[in-house]
Amino acid sequence: MKCLEKLELPKQISGQRGGLGASLWNTLDTDRTYARMLFLDYSSTLNMIQPMKLIVKLADLGVPTLTCNWILNFLTGRPQVVKMGNKVSAELTVSTGSLQPKTLCPLKEERNDAKQIVKSRSSAISVLSPINTFFSQERYLDSILLSFSDYYHISMFYVTPKQNENSRIDVQTRTNWNAPIMWERMFKPELYDSYHKTHGTTVAMTVFAVGKYLDAYLRKFLISAELHFMVGLPVTYYVFTDVPNDVPVIQLARGRKLKVINIQKYDHWQDISMMRMRSIADLIEMELHNPNQFIFCMDVDQEFVGRFGSEALGDSVALLHAHFYKRRLQEFTYDRNPKSLAFMDEGDFYYHAAIFGGSWQNVKRLTETCYEAIMADKENQVEALWQDESHLNKYFWINKPSKLLSPEYCWDRSIGDRSNIVVERLVWAPKHYSLLRT
Repeated sequence: MKCLEKLELPKQISGQRGGLGASLWNTLDTDRTYARMLFLDYSSTLNMIQPMKLIVKLADLGVPTLTCNWILNFLTGRPQVVKMGNKVSAELTVSTGSLQPKTLCPLKEERNDAKQIVKSRSSAISVLSPINTFFSQERYLDSILLSFSDYYHISMFYVTPKQNENSRIDVQTRTNWNAPIMWERMFKPELYDSYHKTHGTTVAMTVFAVGKYLDAYLRKFLISAELHFMVGLPVTYYVFTDVPNDVPVIQLARGRKLKVINIQKYDHWQDISMMRMRSIADLIEMELHNPNQFIFCMDVDQEFVGRFGSEALGDSVALLHAHFYKRRLQEFTYDRNPKSLAFMDEGDFYYHAAIFGGSWQNVKRLTETCYEAIMADKENQVEALWQDESHLNKYFWINKPSKLLSPEYCWDRSIGDRSNIVVERLVWAPKHYSLLRT
């Protein structure tokens, strides 16, 4: 940014109106008149683009994943040469910045499998940039020319874009409020990992292991989390239990911690399920205030079997229930009791309370809201159909999540139809409720 202060208006240019208003120029045309002017210099802005940071922000703003991939491919690994007359420079691979475009001129659609080099009529210098791009449409443009003109008449050419063989046309990948639904093949893991590592992201995971659930599930849950959950990022596990001395000792990777929090023992598992909202809110209030802090709240009766990585992080994250993501709205098990604050007669998805998360601010707001609703129901001698899960669904109906996790992130292997499940990331552990809840 450049600042010019007390700039005297030269007599010889006083007749040029440029982009300033006539009244301003009339004032400045007076002898010995000064103006304080502020110039914002953006001449180097596009030279300083950080592709990884840009793409993550575009994704968070709702730009389709395939479009983000297209932009990322353009901004990284671009082999370029400069041609002046009959001489061509050595090839240089560019992974930062971007040319400064003035026009964008796609060619008409035509069939041509050969790679072409096209130069604009006024081009004195051509930069040739072959690039692999991806589109998920059933029909695609076989050839696209993006012609850019700047002061030096530079033109760009992109090689034929191809159909994305990995596009997920079999599942819904975005909500009607433009939040992404995370499925395998719809994102680049290394992109998210790089962004969160360079931005100091930390992750807290809360898990409740009360009564017999600790012996039955906690060890396997923690060991599998160390293998697959947010690998490479600082993680703190917060284990809430009524038997803190029985928490197993697990070898943790560098930068990862485990903290045990002693909680009151309740007689009914429904009370445990509901009161976890208060416990999580209290934990956040006490110690989770890092600006780059994300939180995941999980059930203990699960096992990680594949990558559960930084692509799952977001401001407000909800999980599609594996048993309901293909069902009709009328089949969702919302609470239908008008006396409960969890009552719903409409909705969009059915969310599973086994996993939810987001920034510490949003998780705190969610847990406090659900807890207050649960306690209000209790005072009115009402219990929601599925306790905290019913209230969670009501909350996400009113406060739309910014990111949805597909059933890959919490899959039940007893489900017969797994046609959409390319990978399993977390699976339900076998349930023995008759033994666990006695």
